[in-house]
Amino acid sequence: MDPEETFDRLTRLTAATLGVPVSLFTLVEETRQVFKSQFGLAEPWASARATPLSHSLCQHVTRSGRHLAISDLRTDAVFRGHPALEALGVVAYLGVPLRLADGTVFGAFCAIDREPRDWTDAQLFHLQDFARIASDEVTLRAQIDQLEILRRDLDLNNQRFEHTIANIAHGLCFYGPDERLAVANRQYAELYGLEPEDILPGTPLSTIFARRLERGTDPMMSREDYLEWRREAMKAGGRPHLVPLRDGRTIRIFVNPTPDGGWVAINEDITPQLEIEQQIREKDSQYKLLATHSGDVIILRERAGKRLYCSPAIETLAGYTAEEALFTPVNEWVHPDDLDAVANAMASLSATNPKTTVVHRFRRKNGSWMWVEGTLALAEEAGDEPRIVCNIRDVTRRKQAETEYRDLFEHSIIGIYRMALDYRLIHANPALVTMAGFETEKALLDAGLTRWYRDPQRQEEKLALLRDHGLVRDFQSEVAAPRDKRQMWVSETAWIVTAEDGSPLYIEGMVADITESIASQARLRELAEIDQLTGLANRESLRGHLDRAMRAAESSGIYPVLVYIDLDRFKSVNDSFGHAAGDELLAQVGRRIEATTGTRGLVARMGGDEFAILCTEPEAIAQLDQLAIQIIGAINQVVHLSAGQRASVGASIGIAGGLPEDTEIDQVKRRADLAMYQAKRDGRNAFRRYSQALEDQIEERQQIELGLREAILNDHFEVYFQPILDLTRQGQSGFEALVRWRHPDGTMISPASFIPIAEENGLIVPIGEFVMRKAMQTAATWPDPLRVAINASVMQLRHPDFMGTLMSAMARTGLAPERIEIEVTESALLDDSPTTLAVLQKLQMLGVRVALDDFGTGWSSLSYLNRHRFDRIKIDRSFVKGISDRRNEAIIRAITDLGNRIGIEITAEGVETAEQLSLLRQMGCHEAQGFLYGKPMPADQTLAFAQARLRASQGQRYLLGIR
Repeated sequence: MDPEETFDRLTRLTAATLGVPVSLFTLVEETRQVFKSQFGLAEPWASARATPLSHSLCQHVTRSGRHLAISDLRTDAVFRGHPALEALGVVAYLGVPLRLADGTVFGAFCAIDREPRDWTDAQLFHLQDFARIASDEVTLRAQIDQLEILRRDLDLNNQRFEHTIANIAHGLCFYGPDERLAVANRQYAELYGLEPEDILPGTPLSTIFARRLERGTDPMMSREDYLEWRREAMKAGGRPHLVPLRDGRTIRIFVNPTPDGGWVAINEDITPQLEIEQQIREKDSQYKLLATHSGDVIILRERAGKRLYCSPAIETLAGYTAEEALFTPVNEWVHPDDLDAVANAMASLSATNPKTTVVHRFRRKNGSWMWVEGTLALAEEAGDEPRIVCNIRDVTRRKQAETEYRDLFEHSIIGIYRMALDYRLIHANPALVTMAGFETEKALLDAGLTRWYRDPQRQEEKLALLRDHGLVRDFQSEVAAPRDKRQMWVSETAWIVTAEDGSPLYIEGMVADITESIASQARLRELAEIDQLTGLANRESLRGHLDRAMRAAESSGIYPVLVYIDLDRFKSVNDSFGHAAGDELLAQVGRRIEATTGTRGLVARMGGDEFAILCTEPEAIAQLDQLAIQIIGAINQVVHLSAGQRASVGASIGIAGGLPEDTEIDQVKRRADLAMYQAKRDGRNAFRRYSQALEDQIEERQQIELGLREAILNDHFEVYFQPILDLTRQGQSGFEALVRWRHPDGTMISPASFIPIAEENGLIVPIGEFVMRKAMQTAATWPDPLRVAINASVMQLRHPDFMGTLMSAMARTGLAPERIEIEVTESALLDDSPTTLAVLQKLQMLGVRVALDDFGTGWSSLSYLNRHRFDRIKIDRSFVKGISDRRNEAIIRAITDLGNRIGIEITAEGVETAEQLSLLRQMGCHEAQGFLYGKPMPADQTLAFAQARLRASQGQRYLLGIR
């Protein structure tokens, strides 16, 4: 029955059973709804057999996989106004999904009424039954169609199989497990002399064996032996077996068992091949010895292309076995670009041209390429087709050498030549032709190169080296090009080429134009010895001159003297005006030093703001003190910079050398450096000469520095406190904390000997932290308002932890900030560092008092009072000691008056006599400090001292504090 008729009957039956005018079997596609079967649709839809997807209610059933029931499309809350109402006249709708056996929904089955209808469960049940019938029909039809496709494929495969068997080149046969023939092709029958009726399907193997026995094509073995052989062959599984027949032929048989216990066999007559192999083996014995021991590969081949023999050397040459070489196609051996050359060489062989050679690329078995030289020769034998003997030799190295030499010769930027033994040019490359100023090689060969040396002796010197050694390397000469007389420097390397017996053949050589290199070397030597900023000699140049002067002194007895110059206050110029201004200042200072020195020595810049002068003449050495003073004066003059700024720097100078023991360069440099740093420590803007005493002092400083580090680790420092007298109230105002170093041997080391060293190497920071904590801890035990004065160096003020250390000590001891006074020296403010001034401002904002110590001893004391508001000025003890002198008295009076006018308290240090104290009181000094009132004391004595002075000041006027 037609499936469409089945579906039509279902839709009619559905309409009749449910009592509706329309029933549909629909398939929902991407853009439309297709009516696989329909009953009751009006035109035009009855003829169209499809509606747009927008008019479809079945698409909702298909997509959801659930039934859909609508009583009245006009009033339904979800589908009210659906296009199916107008297009198809749908009012009531009931639809169920169509499913395959695996659950896949492929369409919908529905009933439609043009009047409102309440669908019952029975109607839904009937519709689902009809849908299942439709689904089963679809599944059945799909299975029938699939079976039909499989049948057609099977028929096609059978046809292909029969065609393959019929057209295979060898005899093919299939036997079943019952040893009856299933299939055999025509070639199988012809191979064994059988008729078509002998190989009909179902013929027993024994019958076929009997037919072969009749025709003489049976194996040279009994039937029993043959059957045993077949069983063993089946076990071997596809391995070839050679079976000789009674008619003299040899058959190669491949036997493979089949899963059902039968077997399939391929039968091939290899008698002609075996005959050829035998012929080759017979002839092979004639040249086996030669072929086996030859380094070249020997191949015998027919002109048509079939190879008959290949020598074992092919394995060494290219990795192939001799057997593989016989069957490897020529296009796998020869490079594609060389195939035509090889073919042409083959084609050129003839009776008049029986031998030829061709060079080509040859592929090794591993895929890499090599160059070979193949010699091809005709080998004609009577009655035979002419054969070709190929002799193949590896020429890869020769080919590479030829290519490299040719490329090097033609493209090298270095001149290359070949010269006869009589020094006549016979070959020159383009680079040498151009270098010599010619346009062609012939022109150069005619002119030659024997006369292009500026010094005529150079040609003979080069040839002498060649005659004596056979080789000359990097022979540098100044030459003039023969054609245009262009001056240049060249470097030649030449050698004599000899024959195998050692006899000379010719001369080869290379010529390089090194003019730029020579000039560059000269420029580099010059640049390497000059400081680029100042134009003076640099450090390396100075060392070279010093080294030569030291060597000359060994014979002359005049030992050189080295002068080191280091600029003072240069850093402040860089910080204030920038590095460009600093560089300009260095250049001007360098010119001043050079102008002042004149011919008395070599001036060099060592780097940074350091300069040096090397003096080697006795007259200059005798005037070095005068020269040092002149240089200091020249450097001290104001420097006018291009941007309009004015800068002032000083110089510290160290002098060393000139003595017989000054024979080591590094020793002289070190001693000059030591002398220069001594000048800095002695106040700068001065010069010092090296001496043994200075060496001893340096050694002492080093010992102190080592001791300081041990003292910090082992807590060998102590804090002493010197009382401070309040002259206005006749009482005590506080103590100044002073650090002391108690050596492990019990002696007390003076701060004057170790504080400067500690400030230079940074150890003052941990020492200062110790003093600060100990001072505040002790001060917390004193009666309020006694204050403690603590000294702070510039390195402490610049240290990022200074404020943190101070505040931590305050918090730990509970000491009020107004009872703390930080003393800074003028040297701490010397560079006018923003960091230092910022720390001082933070201290005062915290409530800590700041005092300017040693006032009057610095460079610009009054300027510091303008830059920062100090709480106290401390007059240096050097002024107090000489207070009876009118000049010192005037200075102290001026400082005191200045302090009173601007609201700064004045403290005098170093008060040792009653007269000094009286004069200071009269001048309006606020406080005094010195041995007259009290010497520095350990921390555990301070409280008793303070309490005693407090009682004395309350009970009576305690004049001067002297018992």
